[in-house]
Amino acid sequence: GGGRQRVSVHCKRTVEHGSVVRALELLLRSKGSSQKAQAIDLAIVATFKVDLFEVKTSVRTTDVYTGVGQLVIHGECIKELLGLAVKRYLVLPGEPKASYSRAISGKADIKVVTYLKKGLKYEFTGLN
Repeated sequence: GGGRQRVSVHCKRTVEHGSVVRALELLLRSKGSSQKAQAIDLAIVATFKVDLFEVKTSVRTTDVYTGVGQLVIHGECIKELLGLAVKRYLVLPGEPKASYSRAISGKADIKVVTYLKKGLKYEFTGLN
């Protein structure tokens, strides 16, 4: 059976996910206090705004959909809780489909950030 293969792929993704979140946190922690929760990958809380990050380790449709949904819902919750503006970032290992990109950055007002592993470090594009 292909059971073991699936588990190892899942494990690999989980490890990669953690590494990407940590790299982002190190890069951004000077901008505010960083918070992580079960439901939220990373939030950088500054005086007037919150930068909310959702990290996905693939650009598959389901991952993109899930990421967008999480950002929209968690973003609204944070807005209500803290009364701060929320800037949402979807962090992916590459660009999603062009039609998705337009929808994400347009209607959903979510910025796509891509990452690339360089040796032991991650490089992020689209943060500013």
